[in-house]
Amino acid sequence: MLQRLLSATVLVLLFVTPLSAQRGGLDLPPKPEPKQEAGKGQETGTAESQEEEVSGEVVADQIPAFWAEAEGQTAELFIRFELAADDRPSVRKKYLEELRGFGLGSHPTALRALQSPYPPTVMLAAEILEWVGEPEDAITLVNAASSVNDVKAVGICLETALRLGSGQLPARAARGLDHPRNPVRGVFESRLAANPSAEFLPTFLQYLKYGRDKDLRLRAARLLAGY
Repeated sequence: MLQRLLSATVLVLLFVTPLSAQRGGLDLPPKPEPKQEAGKGQETGTAESQEEEVSGEVVADQIPAFWAEAEGQTAELFIRFELAADDRPSVRKKYLEELRGFGLGSHPTALRALQSPYPPTVMLAAEILEWVGEPEDAITLVNAASSVNDVKAVGICLETALRLGSGQLPARAARGLDHPRNPVRGVFESRLAANPSAEFLPTFLQYLKYGRDKDLRLRAARLLAGY
């Protein structure tokens, strides 16, 4: 009787025990699919997108608005100079030497650069025009000097105008005496006094009599005393 009960118990256990347990294994949940390859793909995509962003930051996006439509190697030199934002004389000299390497080819770009809102660019343009400029460019230099609003740039423009004019400023330079900024007036006055010309007299007389302020009339009187 006991033997029958034992046999029946064994049969019941064999029936309810999972097959995997009978074989000595465990009934574990299925392994998750590996995501390593997908992860690599995501990382690669991120790196590629970063490279695209970096490569998208081209120099064209940084070009100052003044140079937006300028083309040519000399224009690129002026653009590089402005982007460097380093106005030390030694740096300007380096770019000046590069511009001189283009010979007369830098002349049109230099005339354009005189109108730049960045004073160091105006100085660089005036310096290269001393080498490649024409006598008639002296008027353009005087106009640039009257609009740049930077004392050092004004001086360099007028010096180059003097050299292109064989030591004589154009008559238009006398109008610089009426500049809104007194420091700029002072630069014009010193150049006009050092290089007198009969062509300045009508303007000086006009300012002496009809000058809009006392400072202008006084400057005109000082210059007339030199005649």
